[in-house]
Amino acid sequence: MLMMLILSQTLSACAKKTCNPSITSIVLPDFPVAGDLVANDLEFLCSYNIDKCININNFLNKLYRFKTIYNLYKPLINN
Repeated sequence: MLMMLILSQTLSACAKKTCNPSITSIVLPDFPVAGDLVANDLEFLCSYNIDKCININNFLNKLYRFKTIYNLYKPLINN
């Protein structure tokens, strides 16, 4: 019984303070876009031997996936 009393006091003390961290004050930067010049360089480098650019392609795919998720959350955080 004493253990229940101690436990209920401990838990009720923790429950009174609401921990609500706000991330709305964070302003995320705009996502950088590589642009046409980078695309031209990649096309020039990878057009001769596609097998050597598989790691670049995988990285760009991961970066694109990150960008789509980033763009979903950016308006929520910046407001």
